[in-house]
Amino acid sequence: MIIFLDNCTTIWFKLVRDPSDHPRVNQAEIDYIKDGGGFADIGEKKTKVKWAHIRLLLTNRQMIEFILVSTP
Repeated sequence: MIIFLDNCTTIWFKLVRDPSDHPRVNQAEIDYIKDGGGFADIGEKKTKVKWAHIRLLLTNRQMIEFILVSTP
């Protein structure tokens, strides 16, 4: 199961692009996404992952349960 999810994640990151970087998206479509509240240029605003965020994630009871249940 974990190998399947790992493969899906790899395929997702190789195929999915930001709308502003996609070769078939024109400016009208990007404007439509922005007008609807979407993030068409999310790749331009990269945030740095902070250790405090990782600590909060790993100390979350539901996340710990998910990790324990999903491991073989």
